[in-house]
Amino acid sequence: MAILDVIQIANENINYTEKVFAFLGRVIEVLEAEKCALIEFDDSNKKIVNSYARSRLNLRWVEPDFINENIVEKILHKGEGEFLIDWESISEKNLNLNMPDWQSVIAIPLISNNQIKALVYITVPIKEKEFDYNNYNLAKALCDIFSTILET
Repeated sequence: MAILDVIQIANENINYTEKVFAFLGRVIEVLEAEKCALIEFDDSNKKIVNSYARSRLNLRWVEPDFINENIVEKILHKGEGEFLIDWESISEKNLNLNMPDWQSVIAIPLISNNQIKALVYITVPIKEKEFDYNNYNLAKALCDIFSTILET
């Protein structure tokens, strides 16, 4: 059903920003993620030209302050996605246990015409869930479908 939803989003008669908003929301819902971002890059030197981010149960854009730039650089360098635990970035602390709130991350490059045009960055606290290979495969399928509508 999620694949059909993303195909429908890609084919809807709405502007690009609305498609990105709907896509990120669907990814959050399907993967039970907390936050999701789409980061767009220029063609020449892989500088960020635009980024969009959403969080769970929020009907507005959020700041993409949850993104670990080291992970983004690693994915851009490798040219393929992965799922991992982000042990470096600690955004919050559990007030009761004074423990870091580590994030499980899926990062997938969106490739069009053999170039990385964007990257989807998905997170959830590991105290809630840890992304696995099945989550990664589903996210990869959704991203591959969505990459067909990337602005050139």
